[in-house]
Amino acid sequence: TLLIVLWGSKAAVGTASVAHCWIESQFDQVVLDWVDVTVCRMSDGEIERYRSTDPRFPRTELGVDVGYDGSGQECWFWTSGSTNWVLISIDGSNNAHLAYDPPGAPAALDTTLPACTSEPETRESRLEQVWEVVARYVHERPQPSLNPAVGLTGLETHLAVSPPPPVTETLISPVTGRALDVEIRVVAVGVDWGDGHRDVFGRSLFDRLTGYPDGVARHVYEVSTCTPPGSNNRCHPELDAYPLRVAYDWFVRWRVDGESWSVLAVPDSVTTVSYPVDEIVAVIDGTG
Repeated sequence: TLLIVLWGSKAAVGTASVAHCWIESQFDQVVLDWVDVTVCRMSDGEIERYRSTDPRFPRTELGVDVGYDGSGQECWFWTSGSTNWVLISIDGSNNAHLAYDPPGAPAALDTTLPACTSEPETRESRLEQVWEVVARYVHERPQPSLNPAVGLTGLETHLAVSPPPPVTETLISPVTGRALDVEIRVVAVGVDWGDGHRDVFGRSLFDRLTGYPDGVARHVYEVSTCTPPGSNNRCHPELDAYPLRVAYDWFVRWRVDGESWSVLAVPDSVTTVSYPVDEIVAVIDGTG
């Protein structure tokens, strides 16, 4: 449990707002033991110290941010500023499970960090650096090509798509000199044909997603679509075209200075196209 009780404060919270807070271990002359104390830098530059029974600590008004303590350790701290970090939980050792949720991004990424034990230095965190690399690549959406352009019942529709090649980047921190490795790759292509059938193609098949005539992504539609839907008893009762969905399944991992890899959860990038399907109807010609 986070210990946040007033200890030797110089100014009331009401007279100045909190700028940022960190957690220090200090010796309590009353209980004769070391205790965790939340130390806050106020907007007027003064320092406030809190323990767990002080109701004035405005925890519900504060957000979280990520920075570095005096030893260069990446850590989390309380802040009154606006950030892209969201607090999920804090354990009994003051380790925080955080989500990084950049605006406009397709994902919220999570990490677990210790609390800052000295006044934090705010600079770009490792996860933010990883996300900057990831964001340059994982937003690439599939660009499928279909043959024929309009499907025909009973005949194969062929799909071609070219997943991007794997990416490896190494970033060197100008502050710490530490190397941050990031690996990004598409591990599967999913094709939802829109009629209840779905195929998944792994990396070993990427070079065979070539479309007509020999590509492996192919499908036969059994029911045509009409405008409006259900115009006759042979066409789909609800669809005027099939919602054909193609998705890239991304895998992202990162590490610092050759340490163990951490996996980053990244959502699929998806393209959906409307694919109408006609049918060939045999007509008996009575002439001749």
